[in-house]
Parts: sequence; C-alpha cells; structure tokens
Amino acid sequence: MNGDVMLQLGPLAMILSLFWIAVIAMVLRHRTQERLHRERMTLAEKGLEIPAALYPGAARPTGDLRTARAWLLVLGTVMTFIGAAVMITLGVQGGLAESMNGVAPFAIGLGMLAAERLLTRTLVRSAPGNGARPQETA
Repeated sequence: MNGDVMLQLGPLAMILSLFWIAVIAMVLRHRTQERLHRERMTLAEKGLEIPAALYPGAARPTGDLRTARAWLLVLGTVMTFIGAAVMITLGVQGGLAESMNGVAPFAIGLGMLAAERLLTRTLVRSAPGNGARPQETA
C-alpha cells in the first residue's frame, strides 16, 4: 500500500517541481529586466548616454554556432545519461523488455552528441588560417 502511494506521488511531485522552477525563472527574469530598466531610467534622467549593453537583446547575438555547440554538448550528455539511467533502472526492476523504455532518450542524446561533433568539424574547417584545403567537388 505504501509503495502504491509513493508511485502515485512521484509524477505529481515532478510536475509541481517543474512548475515551481518555471515560476522562479520568471521571477528572476522579471527582476533582471526591472533592474536594467531602472538603470536606463537613471541614466536618462541624468542626461547621460545609455550604453547598448543595457538594451535587451543587444547583448545576445543570435545564430552563434559556438553557443549551439555548447548547448548540444550539454543537452546531449544529459539526455544520454538520463536514457542510460532509465534503461539500467528498469532493466534491474523489470527485465530487458522494460529497459527498452529508456532507448528513446538515450538515442536522442547520442544524436545531439553526433550533431555537436559534426558542428565542431564544420567550425574547424571554416576557421580562417587553419591550413585546411577547401573540399573539391567532382
């Protein structure tokens, strides 16, 4: 009986924790935006020039391949380990058929790691001065 209650409370606790993480993230983002707004207003009241770094979006360049590579590496590693943990846990508890439930996140993680590897090769080939020859097309 006690184990059944714990099995039912697990997903509920996970959903509630994700909800609170989202709420905390929104509050922290709001405070950051409010602080930047106060700084801009203070500079404008004093008649000083407002630096571009205080404008939202100016500090974050879009389409940076190095940032994408870092995210692929982190998320790929996390997904691979989550999939492996699920496969091991379910394999110990329920056998081989149950452990196959962890193959999907494991494969997604491996795919992200492979994409990161391909992106790294692209960055190395396109880097100026690396001595690599352009590929010839036949």
